[in-house]
Formats: sequence, C-alpha cells, structure tokens
Amino acid sequence: MLHNEVKRLGLVEKNYSDALITMYSKCGAVDEAQSLLNMYDSSITVPWTSLIAGYARRKQGQDALDCFELMQKKGVPPNEVTYVYVLKACAVTGDITKGKQIHEEISRKGFLERSVLLGNILVDMYAKCGALPQAKSVLETLPSRDVVTWNTLISRFSQAQEAHQALECFEQMRNEGISPDAVTYASILKACALIGAIDKGVEIHDVIQKQGFLDHDVVLGGALVHMYAKCGKLSQARTVLQHLPSRSIVVWSALMASYVQKGLGQEALEFFEQLQQENIRPDALAYTCVLKACALVGDKGKGKKIHDEILRERLQEQNPELVAALVEMYVLCGDLLHAHTVLLELSSHSAATWNPLIVGYTQNGQGHEALECYKQMEQQGIPPDSITYASVLKACNVLGASDIGQKFHVKILKQGLQEHDIVLGGALVDMYAKCDFLPQARSVLNSLPSRDIVVWNALLVGYAQKGQCDQAWDCFEKMQIEDILPNTVTFLSLLNLCSHLGLLEKGQVLFNRMVLVYGLEPRLESYNCLVDLFGRAGNLANALRIIEEMPFSASSVVWLCLSSACQKCRDGKATA
Repeated sequence: MLHNEVKRLGLVEKNYSDALITMYSKCGAVDEAQSLLNMYDSSITVPWTSLIAGYARRKQGQDALDCFELMQKKGVPPNEVTYVYVLKACAVTGDITKGKQIHEEISRKGFLERSVLLGNILVDMYAKCGALPQAKSVLETLPSRDVVTWNTLISRFSQAQEAHQALECFEQMRNEGISPDAVTYASILKACALIGAIDKGVEIHDVIQKQGFLDHDVVLGGALVHMYAKCGKLSQARTVLQHLPSRSIVVWSALMASYVQKGLGQEALEFFEQLQQENIRPDALAYTCVLKACALVGDKGKGKKIHDEILRERLQEQNPELVAALVEMYVLCGDLLHAHTVLLELSSHSAATWNPLIVGYTQNGQGHEALECYKQMEQQGIPPDSITYASVLKACNVLGASDIGQKFHVKILKQGLQEHDIVLGGALVDMYAKCDFLPQARSVLNSLPSRDIVVWNALLVGYAQKGQCDQAWDCFEKMQIEDILPNTVTFLSLLNLCSHLGLLEKGQVLFNRMVLVYGLEPRLESYNCLVDLFGRAGNLANALRIIEEMPFSASSVVWLCLSSACQKCRDGKATA
C-alpha cells in the first residue's frame, strides 16, 4: 500500500527503495524485497541485511546465504546484524563450513570482542550443526558471556541427550556468578530426567520453588513434572502438577505418558477425566496416552468414546502416532476387525499405522491376515520398517512359510536393515530356526554386529528341539563368552534336551548352575525335566524326592513321567 502511494505521488521510487526493501523484508514479503533489490542494486548495508534477515526468519537459509554472497561481491560491507542472520542461516542449512568462515571473519574484524549477541548466535550455530564440542570451545573463548550464552549451550546438550555435559555447563555457569533463569532450569531438569539424576532434580526443585519461578512459568512446571515422572517418582510428579497455579495440556500429557509407560492405565484415565473437568482441551498426545491407557486396562468402551472425540476434532488425519495408538487399542482389546476397519477408513497410511494391526494378527495366530495386511501396505506404496518385517517373519513362523520368510529376508538385506536392528535379526534367526533351516539361522546370527539373549535363545531352542546337543551346548558356551547371561528359557531348553536324550549328569549340572551360579528360580517345567531325567535313569527315589521337595504342586506331566519310569523297572521298585 505504501509502495503504491509512492508510485501514485510520482515520487522517484529509487529514493525510497532501501526503505521499501526493509519494509517488505520485515513483513515477510521477501520476493518483493528481492525484486526491488535486483532492480535498484543498493549499496547500503541496511536493506541487504533486512533481506537476509527476512530469509533467515522464514527458514530459507540457502537464500539468505546466496544473498549474503551477492552482497559481498558487490562490496557492500556487512555489519553485526548481518552476521547474526547469516549465522542463523548457517544453522538452518547445517552449513558448518560456511559457519566457520563467518566465525573467522567476525573474529578478524573484532566483532566478538564487543557483541555478546553475536557470540550467543555463534555458539548456537555450532550447536545446531551438531558440533557441540566446538560450541563449548567458542563459549569458553568469548570475552563476555551472559545467561543466554550458557542457556544456548545447556539446552543443546540436553536436546542431544548429553546430560552430563549439560550439568557440567550449569556448574561452570554458577561458578562464574551468572544467575540461572527459568530457561536454564528447564534445560537442567530435562538433563536430570535423561540420566535419572533425582537428587540433582530435587535440589533444582527447591531452588526454583524458593525463587518463585513455579508461580508464573508453566513450561518450567512441566519440566519439573517430566523430571519426576522420568525418574520414576510418579507420586511427586503428581503432587507438583496439583500445586501448579496453571496446568497446560503439555504437563498433563507428560504425566499421563509416564503412568502409561509404567503400565498404570487406570491412573492415566483418571488424569484424563480430571483435565477434561478443568476444561483443558486434549491434544493429539493426550489422546494417544489415553488410548494406550484404555488398551492397558482393556476398556474398549472408553476407547470407543475417545475414538469418537478424535473424529469430532479431526485429529486422526495428521497424526500417525495417534492413529497407531487407536488401532493398537482395538487390537489389544481383542477387536481386530474394528482395528482393521479404522485403518481402512483413513485417507493416508504409514508403517506406524499398519504395524499394530500386523502385530495383532500375528500374535493372534492369524498369519494369513498379517501377510494380507503387508500386501495392502505394499500396494499403497508404504515402505515397511523393521517392526513390519519382524512381525511378518513371525507370521511366517505361524504358517511354517519358510519360502515367504526367505523372500522377506532378501528385502531386508536390500534395505540394509539386518545390520542395524537386533530385534529384526532375532526375528530372522527365530524364523529360520522354527522352519528347520538351522544352518541359515546360524549364518544370520553370525552376521549380526551385536547379539542379545533373545537372538541366542532363538537358535539354541531350535537346536534343542531337533535334539542337536553339541550345537545347542556350543550356543550356550559362546553366549557366555560374549558376557550374555542365560535366562530361564535358555536353561529350560537345555534341560528338555537333556531329558529327551537321557543325559542325567549334564542335566544335574545345568540345574545346579541355573540356581547356584545365575540365581534363577526354577520353573515347574524345569522340575519336570529333572524328574524325567532321574526317572529315565531308573533313579525313582530321587525323582520322587524332587516331586516332594519342589515348591509347586505336582502336575499331571510330572506324575506321567514318574509312572512311565516305573513301568520300565522290572520289579516296579525304585532303585538307589
């Protein structure tokens, strides 16, 4: 409008071009500002800086850097503000090479000696480019730094999950006599939550309470609730929330999420009722938490009501995590048909939305339906992820479809997923082992960069079920060499193997190692194996002694083992 008035009055547009460029840039109309700059070729710093700032504010980092380069070619001298926005552009684009060039330039020109703001932006640029050690090094060389400088570094360390570094910076800051503010404390509470530093968190809580921060800072209150919840102190988190003068949906969601993670679905549902009574409008995260809570307690009725609310708020289309929770709720409540219907009604899908349904069908023993879901997902052009593949491999186990499982293995290798996901690696080993392809199972296990107890057990169980004692025992020895502790599944598989092969001495050694070396409580099935071992060896007295001394009521399986052993004894009497 102002530009049009200049034209209408017949004023020389060039005389006002710099002011117009600045105006357009500050209003976000960078295209108009760029056109004027191209037309009148200004030699003044301010309009160039305004345009660079406009691009940087709109996250058009490369355009800002291109504009700066042109500015330098035309010999227009940049000022402190120019460099501030050029560094912000470097942070947006992640161009640390350009950032280092600017760093050298502003150091050479002496800007850092007189501008705290520029120092802060420089630290932020390195941090946002992922160069946190350099960011800290820059901070330590700055002639002056304030709370903003430290906050920049502390918050970036917390966001990068480098909690110890964040806490170290916090102590350095206090040693310099710089008083932390609400932003500092929020970042430090996040760091405490990351490493479970509850003592430090309680100390910070006392400080911010004394300084009155909690009376007016909702974000800090939320960080405090989050810290207690993440450290497993749910009652303290709840108490903090109840004493906050105002509670946002973010705070409520953080607390609900923590209760859900602990498996406390009923309490999470109570929180949801309370926030609704306070007329706080739930967001997608809150609905996601309450759906997971419904799944935990098996309350499909409540879940259906939440589903209706989500539809009214039209939240389902843009929130794949929410949709995944919705599908998972119906799956865990046993309504797979409704879960499938919900999924098909969506206009857009992702692996995150399909996975709960595929997992549900697989766990329900409906392998064909799980594979059909995979086909539908493939037809929609949705790339499967590790969870998808792990689930369809289990479906292949259900169906004994090793040929399909091998095809999935080829796809997994092409996507390079096998080397990076131990769960998927374990699913592959399990699939091959259960489909009686033990050499392939061993080959997959050997190719994995890391192996856990689940992966080793999958192979060991496969060998044990096939009666391959030497190979099963080899697995047992090698997993211990890798410092992987065997569990009850490991020992039960080996005891079963010893039982079937009549290896009494080996079975006794295993049972004793399980109890005395690894401190594992034997299950009823473990005692069954031991009874069977003694029975097969004709040592009925010891078999009967185990039945009488074991901390379980004898099952029909135990008595059957003993009865079978008795029949094999010619005189029907136990021998020592």
